[in-house]
Amino acid sequence: MSIAEDLKEMGFASDKVEQAVRAAGDSLEQAMEWILAHQDEPSTSAATAGAVATPFAAEEKDKAQEESAAEAPAAEVRSMRCDDCQKLFPNEDALVFHASKTGHSNFSESTEQVKPKSPEEVKAQLAALEAKIKENRRIREEKERQEALDREKNRRTHGKEIVELRQKFKDDEMKREVEARRREKEADALARKRVLEQIERDREERRQRQAGAAAAPKSTAAPAPIAVSAPAKEYAETRIQIRLTDGKIMNQSFRAEDSLAIVRCYIITNRTDGDVPFQLMTSFPKKVYGEEDMSKTLKDLKLVPSAVLILNKSESVQAY
Repeated sequence: MSIAEDLKEMGFASDKVEQAVRAAGDSLEQAMEWILAHQDEPSTSAATAGAVATPFAAEEKDKAQEESAAEAPAAEVRSMRCDDCQKLFPNEDALVFHASKTGHSNFSESTEQVKPKSPEEVKAQLAALEAKIKENRRIREEKERQEALDREKNRRTHGKEIVELRQKFKDDEMKREVEARRREKEADALARKRVLEQIERDREERRQRQAGAAAAPKSTAAPAPIAVSAPAKEYAETRIQIRLTDGKIMNQSFRAEDSLAIVRCYIITNRTDGDVPFQLMTSFPKKVYGEEDMSKTLKDLKLVPSAVLILNKSESVQAY
């Protein structure tokens, strides 16, 4: 409640309350002191004792009581009474304020005089009002503090969710990188296995040819027909796995009759590891290809049906 409403509830006239509020500002104690200092001055309120008929008087009164009251000498109206709670009010302003707060609607005039409050009672009521104002202020500050805590809690929760989402994205990215490396290693292992198998097949073929030549009889007679093994399978294409200088892998198919220079041109055109000079080499068997190898076919270089070429970025060796 405002200071004016508190003073009206205490029973002071509206005009006195308005003058006190204008004179004292927002200080409840100074407003009370102003009213007490000017309470003997005539009030400008229209609600003087016995001069105003209350609008809350009952409209349906017994006609006989009205005639009897008219014949009897008029009693002096000194206060207003709330018939609902039997509370007395010094003037109509206080009565209207009481009605607006409680919703009571039954009122009447009274000849009883409202006992003026002593300075001690006024101080006690003033202290109670100030305590109530402080309590309301404390409740409001507590509510604002709680709302600030809730806002900070929501901000921290939102920030935590963002951090968790970022961490989850990093974890997923790391998992994808690990999976990509695993697949690359599997591809390297498979290519290496193919190369070893091809080398082993070549060795086996050479051993068989050498064994057949050693078993041929040395005689002046006509040589017996030699069983010729089935010719090795001819491959028209080869699958080349190219390992770049940054570890990434490219896979491409070439014709068996393509030269190594064609492979090198493809690498230069499609590589993603920059333009660092490089040499081509194999690790199984280990061989570094020079300028004289660029014109040879992949078939002649035994890079058919599959092979792994590694880009050697050593700057101490001239790149071709």
